[in-house]
Amino acid sequence: MPVSQTEGLAASTTGNEVCVLFSLSNSLFGRMCELVRLMPQAAGQAPERLANVDRLCPLPVFPMSHTSTPTKQGNPAVVGLAGFGLTTLMLQFHNVGWAGLGPVIWLGIVFGGAAQLIAGLQEKATGNNFGYCAFTSYGAFWISLALMLLGNHFGIFKASHHDVGWFLVGWTLFTAILWVGALRIHGAMAWTFTLLLVGFILLDVAHFCSEELAPTVTKIAGYELMACALAAWYMMGRIIINDTYGREVLPAGQPWIKG
Repeated sequence: MPVSQTEGLAASTTGNEVCVLFSLSNSLFGRMCELVRLMPQAAGQAPERLANVDRLCPLPVFPMSHTSTPTKQGNPAVVGLAGFGLTTLMLQFHNVGWAGLGPVIWLGIVFGGAAQLIAGLQEKATGNNFGYCAFTSYGAFWISLALMLLGNHFGIFKASHHDVGWFLVGWTLFTAILWVGALRIHGAMAWTFTLLLVGFILLDVAHFCSEELAPTVTKIAGYELMACALAAWYMMGRIIINDTYGREVLPAGQPWIKG
């Protein structure tokens, strides 16, 4: 490199370093002045002392302001409702005979399971106990159901038809508790959990009734739970569309229990 270019580069580097040092020292000087201004006030001294301080410590020529704009946070409920709705819909496609178990298992592990579980954990940070409990619990439901189906396929801790029935009975009782809370939130939530509770009850009956009646009851439960999945998607769409348009396009409806 020619000597002239080397000298120019060194001069440029030195100039940048000087600017950075000057900016930092200027910011530090400004902060020290702010502290000096506050000391007479804290000690209850006269206002004229403050004027003397202002003459000695004028405002910095290049103030370093570090203002931060608050970042808008996403609503984890949209992911939780999306995963719940899609996985529920796919299981009912299987229950009515339209699809096999493969998509149900993989969706149950990934979207209805893991994604919904993560959304529930994020709801904890918002202070929403209902969403926290519902999303984490039903996320765990889908993961456990998918693993149960895989266990039956590979002969690991196999669950009988009645075993699955009792598994569903437990989830029916759990859903009944959340259903009571959903009635107090808004109409869309009340509809979703009412349809879910009825769907669980129908699946319970299908697992304990006669073999001749079970397929019919399972199909009825399948169609009914499709409506539940669409109701969950309505709530998801409501959050997204209302946020996108900046106004209430899709209403939630009045809670079924008020006061």
